[in-house]
Amino acid sequence: MRKIANKYEHVLRFTSENLQHKVQVLRENLNLTDKDICTIVEKHPTILTLSADKNIAPTILFLAQTLDLGKEDLRKLIRKEPTILSLNTATLQSKMNFFRDDLQLTPLELRKTLLKFPILLTLSLQKIKNVVGFLRNEVGLTDSQVQRVICGNPQVFALQYENLKGKLVFLQESFSLTNEQLQTVVARMPTLLTCSVEENLQPKVDYLLEGFGSDDDASCGAILCLPCLL
Repeated sequence: MRKIANKYEHVLRFTSENLQHKVQVLRENLNLTDKDICTIVEKHPTILTLSADKNIAPTILFLAQTLDLGKEDLRKLIRKEPTILSLNTATLQSKMNFFRDDLQLTPLELRKTLLKFPILLTLSLQKIKNVVGFLRNEVGLTDSQVQRVICGNPQVFALQYENLKGKLVFLQESFSLTNEQLQTVVARMPTLLTCSVEENLQPKVDYLLEGFGSDDDASCGAILCLPCLL
């Protein structure tokens, strides 16, 4: 706590009663243990500067109602990404609307996706739209394929354009894939988009291509049928 106070001196201007109220709101609404609260405050010290009644409680209530989350799921969500509590409900609502109306995710799909990757809620809406636009317009995925990528590997939203583009070019050139074949591989194995080329994909591609020799059709067919080989 001393380290937090030294780094965030403005925390010291709050009374002990005020800080205790914030901790109590977190504990009661999220079933947090003292260890959980320590972990959250260490990850996101500025949470102590938020208003318990105007920021923390309304955000928790919004998440619970919108995503139909129980206390245990809320606990998991906030423990993983406590900065969510600093977002206002209007910002969260705009993202929920996009997931529901544009991506047509069901409540269950959205809940599972956010529990898998809570950071998604902290990304800007424009960043989220840019990745979706990339998948649709540059990769050429259908709406259902985009849904599969998002639900199967939401971590893709944290990647930059150059990173995503580089991996797709690498895969396409390595196996002489057509655009349609590349779409199929990405839709079937969306986790490929978050694999490192140097540490993961390149060694496996080298091994597979060595095994198939100069038979491009065979290597292409193998990846289309079993993208999990990568």
